[in-house]
Amino acid sequence: MLTHHSNQDYNVAASEAAKLARSKFEAEINRGKTRAAAVIEQVETQIPVDRVVNNKALNFKIVMGDLKVQLGGKTELVEGFHRNALNQAAERAGIPVTYIDKLMAKGDWGRELVAENLNELYHNGEPARYLTRSVNGQVRGFLSNAYRRMDARPILESFIGAAQKVGAVPVDGYALETKIALKAVLPYIFEPVPHEVMLFGMMFETSDFGNGKLSIRSFVDRLWCTNRAIGTDDLAKVHIGGRLTEDMDLSRQTYELDTRTMASAARDVVRKSLSAPSVNLFLEGIKQANEQKIEGRAISDFLKQHKLSKGEQDAVVEAFNSPEVEMLPAGQTAWRMSNAISWIANTKVEDEERKLELMKIAGVAIEPRKKAA
Repeated sequence: MLTHHSNQDYNVAASEAAKLARSKFEAEINRGKTRAAAVIEQVETQIPVDRVVNNKALNFKIVMGDLKVQLGGKTELVEGFHRNALNQAAERAGIPVTYIDKLMAKGDWGRELVAENLNELYHNGEPARYLTRSVNGQVRGFLSNAYRRMDARPILESFIGAAQKVGAVPVDGYALETKIALKAVLPYIFEPVPHEVMLFGMMFETSDFGNGKLSIRSFVDRLWCTNRAIGTDDLAKVHIGGRLTEDMDLSRQTYELDTRTMASAARDVVRKSLSAPSVNLFLEGIKQANEQKIEGRAISDFLKQHKLSKGEQDAVVEAFNSPEVEMLPAGQTAWRMSNAISWIANTKVEDEERKLELMKIAGVAIEPRKKAA
């Protein structure tokens, strides 16, 4: 059920195309409800268990084919070791992730060699302390003890509350093991370009395990095909800060203060970004991108600059040059290029994290025009 607020300050569409799009809007909301609920449930229930550990007390081992870590201390606790934590541990030890990948693919002996390498490097290194963050007996984050922990629950709650105050509704998201995201959209159809009907909203993204920073971004969804362009981070807050002490109760005071500060910042960002002036400015950027002609060399340079793989680049160029005018807007423009990138993300990419990165790049494709407005 949509909660409608006054739209008199927004440039809301009233065309026949917009009327046709409203039913698709309702379907998008219904389809995304389950995913949004899963995100909220994961944040509420999967609360990390934090431990500060000494490098020389760590003991990596292979148990029934899986990499595990003995954290040392009085309990001699043994936990699973998530791939995200493995990447972080390898990076801190100076082991290339590509080398880890090759060894892990070799079977038991390769995994044993990974454990042996980690043990030798951590046991013989300078004394150091690390923060491990675990869920359900698995270390999912292996972090510096300078990592600024924040409780995602009140921050997400502030995001949802601020969005709902202007009528936006949670519609979608994803709940990965080391990262979550939630989308909320305004209950209006926008049409910055004739027949280009779209939704406008905000996306909350965070990781409690060092797999990306806490961010809140504006985005648009093109309703004809759900191509998505995600804007720059409006929060721009990275998880870094005060060093943890051995007194976890004392460090918790900083933890709770940081959380309250970020919850307040999230509320302010959502209010500003979903205000009519901010929304209208973003949509004006799309209008300008639709008027900006772009040629093949400029497309290739943009895709290389933003580190798309060769296969991704070829797919985007092929889509851009195709006769397709339903899944992609017509014209050889920056707006079409943005949609080509997000279309490839939706149709050619299975990894959820890579999809998200490509949609952010699609947002960059229109961003300079937005700033020039």
